[in-house]
Amino acid sequence: MWAFIVDNMSFGFSRGDSGEVKTFNKSLWELALIDAAAGGVATVVADCMMHPVDTVKARLQAQRETRYTGMIDCFRKVVQREGARRGLYAGLGAVLAGGIPCSMIVFSTYQTTRRLAHEHLSVPNDSSVDFVAGAVGEICGLVTYVPSEVIAKRMQISGLGPGRNYRSTTHALKVIYQTEGLRGIYSGTFPTMLRDVPFTALQFMFFERMKTIYKRIRKDVPLSGVELGVIGFAAGGASAFITNPFDVVKTRMQTQASGSERLYNSTWHCLRTTVKEEGSMALFRGAVARVMWLAPASALSLSVYEQASSFLKKWRAHQLPVTEQKYDLSAASALDRRK
Repeated sequence: MWAFIVDNMSFGFSRGDSGEVKTFNKSLWELALIDAAAGGVATVVADCMMHPVDTVKARLQAQRETRYTGMIDCFRKVVQREGARRGLYAGLGAVLAGGIPCSMIVFSTYQTTRRLAHEHLSVPNDSSVDFVAGAVGEICGLVTYVPSEVIAKRMQISGLGPGRNYRSTTHALKVIYQTEGLRGIYSGTFPTMLRDVPFTALQFMFFERMKTIYKRIRKDVPLSGVELGVIGFAAGGASAFITNPFDVVKTRMQTQASGSERLYNSTWHCLRTTVKEEGSMALFRGAVARVMWLAPASALSLSVYEQASSFLKKWRAHQLPVTEQKYDLSAASALDRRK
């Protein structure tokens, strides 16, 4: 097993008698790098366009007293009181700083896991593989995502309290570390995992299945960016709604006061207290905003990723004369052709 992985993850150049490069063996590493680059581009596009909706969602979920009656009311008040840049785009720097490496890790790990499972371990090509591969990818990406999410959420709800005013992303990181240590920086890791692992797993599973069904209807005609976006929208929206209760718990855990003012001792305590004091429907507070944020965000990220990945594979295929390939970089992967 390990010998196979090492062999397939090594770059392979073969040379003729004169020393010139004649062939180039495509490797898991190269495809992983392409997936990572495409994932990074995708998250920049999606986060920059959808961050204001995420800010509104965070404010709706974190409020314990009714300051905002809904999305439109929250959006209007934030812009009036704090402005678009300081209000709606608060925490964007932190989101990008953590989101870009996280997405690079998630997409590359997800696709590599699928390739290993489908093409070399003879695992049946079904939704369970996409689900597990998505979960593995998300777990690997959490190490960079959680700190950025903590900083972003605190900056996004600074207008609600509890008495936090951060001048910048680096200032927020410094203050949180000085006052709360690593526990503060990684606060809410478990609820974040409970939210994001099933979300990512469901999103990739829904996306791949819907893409396969649509391709069959279209008789294997390549899907356009718009069609990929529509499929991504549906996959992201469904996954967002299903996992919203975990998002409420995560947001409250990450944005609560520190020290003796902490309201929740654990994920379970937060969940139990929220339901007891505010009712079970409180777990779906901000669900509309979450769907309206993640559905188009998924449409953008998945569509941009697919197109960027395809472009990079075609570009790479023309860089060297290739007579021997373990993976086809010039078109859809063998994985897609087998569906």
